[in-house]
Amino acid sequence: MNVLKKLRLQVIFSIVFVLMFILATILFVLDLSVYKQENAGVYHFLQMISDNDGRRPKPKKFQGLPEFDVEKKPVPPGWKNDFPLKIQNFDVVEVRNYFSVRVSENGSLIEVIKDFPLSYTNDEIEHMVNKVFVSEKQRGVDDGIYFSVFPQHEGGFLICFANRRGEISVLHRFYVYSVMIYGASLLAAIIFAWFISGLIVRPVKAAFDKQRQFIADASHELKTPIAVIGANLDVLMPDFEGNRWIGYIKEENERMSHLVKNLLFLARNDAARDLDNVVDFDFSQAVGSAVLPFESVIFEEGKTLELDVEENMTFTGDEDKIKQVIVILVDNAIKNSEKGALIRIRAFSERERRIVTVYNTGEGIPAAEKEKIFLRFYRSDSSRARRTGGYGLGLPIARAIAEKYNGTITVESKVGEWAQFTLTISGKRSSFIL
Repeated sequence: MNVLKKLRLQVIFSIVFVLMFILATILFVLDLSVYKQENAGVYHFLQMISDNDGRRPKPKKFQGLPEFDVEKKPVPPGWKNDFPLKIQNFDVVEVRNYFSVRVSENGSLIEVIKDFPLSYTNDEIEHMVNKVFVSEKQRGVDDGIYFSVFPQHEGGFLICFANRRGEISVLHRFYVYSVMIYGASLLAAIIFAWFISGLIVRPVKAAFDKQRQFIADASHELKTPIAVIGANLDVLMPDFEGNRWIGYIKEENERMSHLVKNLLFLARNDAARDLDNVVDFDFSQAVGSAVLPFESVIFEEGKTLELDVEENMTFTGDEDKIKQVIVILVDNAIKNSEKGALIRIRAFSERERRIVTVYNTGEGIPAAEKEKIFLRFYRSDSSRARRTGGYGLGLPIARAIAEKYNGTITVESKVGEWAQFTLTISGKRSSFIL
């Protein structure tokens, strides 16, 4: 995933997260406040009719009602105390369908107290009372009907009921609408963030494009003088055979030519130019041919090579580019290992994926540098880089090629002992261009 895509996704995520967090907080607080206000208002009403012997107080008694603490009410033995909150200064809700029931200590119905004709039969009321006693709750809601149980000084209980089915149904619809609004807002936030992120990233993209163009132009302009210098050196070499200064110039000119080629490749890759020659090829043979030229180098440096390649693996892609990745990883293993080191290369398949591991004993890679080594021109050890002639472009190029095939290059290491790079690629190429 390139830098601009990551930046745009981060901007989108940040905008969406902030907007949705704020909206979620507002809706949650609103829904919770409405729910608590409804509950507190109903229980306040039930408390008032209990204080008025099961009937609704007359209008004048609504004025100047004292604050009350429901925790001070006695709780029947063995029952749960469901009044953990103090209800103070809540407005009295408008309850149109309520009644009270006086019952004995064993739950027998003694009297139904009502201010208007009820739509419930005595059997239905007895059923409600039985459910209250079975639940052993001092207050609660059952099928939209609120109830509160109040022990009486003369014995028995006064149970006050209030039917709030209509209001609860409205609350449920309110919650559903809140969820729908939240979902619609989430979609709108994503669309909004997508357009905003495009505007935010546009100047950055323009700067990157200018940088890429500069690198490409500079690299292209450098190719000609480097080629001219190389041609002149080839002419001078016979006349100055054995001259070490001419040898130094030729060596540095070759290194500069290699650097320019790498810069051109990265510039073209950043510009998402499709220059690959995609064909079906023998992946097993490609790995072997990429490693073969290093056998003599590894032998001369006193190191051991182990090669284990699964046979008959095929792949669809640019064979030269895949070989280039393997060459970079093997060359990196040779340069970062000492005399007597073991270099082990394995290639195998897992379904559509092709996996190559390059292992070497040696100094290893510190955890803090496992991602930094894939940055362009980054070299963790400047003295080693000067000795091996590296510019810090090999691993970035290898990762760029791997990403074109939806692949990855990961590194594992134990400092002071070993390091292993793992190339994983698939036949499906990435086509995303920001």
